[in-house]
Amino acid sequence: MTQAALVEYAAALRERYLAAGKKEKGKILDEFCRTTSLHRKAAIRLLRGRPRRGRPARPKKGRPVCYGTEVLEPLRQVWEASDRLSGKLLVAVMKDLVESLARHGELRLASRLREALCSMSAATIDRRLRGWRRGLGRQPRRRAPATRGRDLDLRSHSVKRVSLAAKCVFVNLCDCVILFIGVATEE
Repeated sequence: MTQAALVEYAAALRERYLAAGKKEKGKILDEFCRTTSLHRKAAIRLLRGRPRRGRPARPKKGRPVCYGTEVLEPLRQVWEASDRLSGKLLVAVMKDLVESLARHGELRLASRLREALCSMSAATIDRRLRGWRRGLGRQPRRRAPATRGRDLDLRSHSVKRVSLAAKCVFVNLCDCVILFIGVATEE
């Protein structure tokens, strides 16, 4: 039975259903359910004539959104620059990373947006990046080229220590150098 035919049949039975007593309503419902193969509760809703789709939308419950859509693109840029860190790791280096990207001309933000970006919690960062992460699918972990400690000469890179390196969890020396080489290349 099509949706239009269902609505028409319900409209034809509605007056008889509303005027009937309890036993008669049960018989009408049994007939309606057999004919339309709807569940009893759905049939009651249709025959009572209270449309569910025509109701105005309820106001959204919960806290209002603090970070609008204008924060999403800068957040994605910072996330990509950090080699797609998780929200927990990104929140620890967010302020220094935003300052560094702005200093090198990669990210131009108003002060209000910069403050909003730096004050985001780890859970909010993960929620806001969820769409981009789903689009990527499962990505293999990027590995640094295997080098021995004696092959790695940090003096040739002229990398200064910054406060950003102190906030990082060091997995191994190569990963930290690759992650922060773009951030701390001041001489």
